[in-house]
Amino acid sequence: MMGTKSMGTKSQRFFSRSMLLQMFIAFVVLATVFWWQRELLANIYIRNQPTSLSWVINGAILFLFGIGMLRMIRLFVFYGHEETATNRFEHNLIQDIEPTHNVPLGSLISRRYNTLLEMRTKRSTINHNALAATQVATEASKLSFPRFVNNVLILTGVFGTIVSLSIALTGASSLLGDSSQSAGITLVVHGMSTALSTTMTAIFSFMIFSYFFLRLTDAQTNLISHIEHITATQLISRFEIQKDSAIGEFTHLMHTAILLLQRMEQVEETSQQSAQDLKHVLIQFSKQIQINNDRSEEIVYLLKKGFRLE
Repeated sequence: MMGTKSMGTKSQRFFSRSMLLQMFIAFVVLATVFWWQRELLANIYIRNQPTSLSWVINGAILFLFGIGMLRMIRLFVFYGHEETATNRFEHNLIQDIEPTHNVPLGSLISRRYNTLLEMRTKRSTINHNALAATQVATEASKLSFPRFVNNVLILTGVFGTIVSLSIALTGASSLLGDSSQSAGITLVVHGMSTALSTTMTAIFSFMIFSYFFLRLTDAQTNLISHIEHITATQLISRFEIQKDSAIGEFTHLMHTAILLLQRMEQVEETSQQSAQDLKHVLIQFSKQIQINNDRSEEIVYLLKKGFRLE
């Protein structure tokens, strides 16, 4: 049971890489099927086309499908790197080393860690719900274009069907106007064929794109939930300012202030003692100067008397 749970968790943490592998296998299978049925597909989409309507509509559907798939591949690669960075960050926490060691600075988990560190430095209260909501909103904006393609792709088939039926009705009206013209029958058949081919292309593209789009949203959800799990279970306890710790820090500051005041009192007493010692030294120095002056006068008197200068 524990081994199964561990394997499931590990597979979820590398979800994007597994989806890229599935996408590669799906493209290989599709390419094999298209090559196998190349004659049938050529008859449906390429050969016997009186107008370029089928090429234009089907080409537009495939172009939109290809652009959307490229965008999803880039997002899968991005979330794959983010999953690696998040797993490395969690491993660093478990090993009790620097959490951002060998973790890219621009990764989501590094930015979350730096945000919490900045809030801790500013003594701000950490609101985990606000951080999670911001993270979800930011990452949801990256799915705007794939979501647009997923919503519009099926409508392109409907649009192709409507245009193709319009072409078919034009041929039918031409056929009713002059029964000798074979161009009307050709347009009717071409319109019906184009309507079916565009619908088939849009439905097939929508099925593939919708599956991988749902898996992309799952990859995003798994990554965000992993980041929020690490934040809630390991980072909040490190950075959040609790009331007890705040009281303890305040008590420590008060104790430091008391020690500083005591030190200042000692310095003041030392200064007073130094001033008294300096005063005593000055008094002794002045007395010594007076003694020296008296001795100098006595020496001068003796010199004058000895040399009979008076």
